[in-house]
Amino acid sequence: MIANDETKKILIVDDDRDYVSAIRSLLESAGYRVRTASNGREGVQLARVFQPDLILLDVMMTERTEGSSRCRSSGEHRDSAGRR
Repeated sequence: MIANDETKKILIVDDDRDYVSAIRSLLESAGYRVRTASNGREGVQLARVFQPDLILLDVMMTERTEGSSRCRSSGEHRDSAGRR
């Protein structure tokens, strides 16, 4: 379990509610701060605000604007430290 002020943040972007629930429970029990999004658009918006250390992204989501195309578009945005 992570026990300091620098708790790592993870964003899960997936349209499978059961998968998201299971992974979220597992990660939170290990001490991570977890946020979830059910589609690519929501995931990009949340990533900008939440600034996760890791994004778990379903690249095979149902809509054309989801998954791998969102992954490519999120690389266009950098945070204040110059990270993608």
